[in-house]
Amino acid sequence: MGKVQQQIAPLVTLNSLRNLIESCYNLETPRLETSLQEKITFLYGSKDIAKLCLPRIKKYKNSNLIILDSLNHCEYFMINQEDYIKKIIN
Repeated sequence: MGKVQQQIAPLVTLNSLRNLIESCYNLETPRLETSLQEKITFLYGSKDIAKLCLPRIKKYKNSNLIILDSLNHCEYFMINQEDYIKKIIN
């Protein structure tokens, strides 16, 4: 376990893990109007295991999808928080 994970692990509850699993794997994506889709940004690393969700979110054709080369899950956020925030708030 990495240093960051060691700091976070004591804060994680069983309920928060259940909520995470539920949101990642059992979510039915709602139909959204174009104007709402345009306000959404999805950001993944090319090595991100969460890319498994891509087929589900591709229905939001008017959203902003960013895939960053050679990065893992949440890696971009960890190495460059300010630019990450700029990308998702555009």
